[in-house]
Amino acid sequence: MMERSILKSSKRIGKYEATIIEKLEPFFQNQGFQVVPHARLNISWGNIISDIDLLLIKENKVGIVEVKSSHDNLKRAKKQISNIKDYVDFAYIATDFKPRKLPTQIAGWIFVKDEVTIMKYPQTISNEPSHYSVDSLPKKCLERYLEQKNMVYDIKISSVKNEV
Repeated sequence: MMERSILKSSKRIGKYEATIIEKLEPFFQNQGFQVVPHARLNISWGNIISDIDLLLIKENKVGIVEVKSSHDNLKRAKKQISNIKDYVDFAYIATDFKPRKLPTQIAGWIFVKDEVTIMKYPQTISNEPSHYSVDSLPKKCLERYLEQKNMVYDIKISSVKNEV
């Protein structure tokens, strides 16, 4: 089912991030991850999260790697991770330089030069979705989520009469 939700990104890979991604792919494959470079996710009803530099899938966990070269703006990673955090279990920021500070505390940090080195492991992202994410779920998925949380739901549809 996950494979049907993974699409090829419509944005081209930047020349500086391509060399970083080429080193990250075999690194994560050797750890048993299914690795999908330059992807976008079709989450629900056309809600597409795009331009994922590296999507990582292993067992029941889904993660991302946001690649930022020394030619890119590291601060953009915070917004990109924030936009997708409700759909993944963990996130990394991979750089080819050593920043003084990462823009977000939840992300791990990978330093990529001649070899790949995990400098900081990511925090597990909370499995509680934001209101924005819940709002975009199809009814079937929302019902399943509420059942898992042992919450009672009662969706009533009422008709409105115009009185003259």
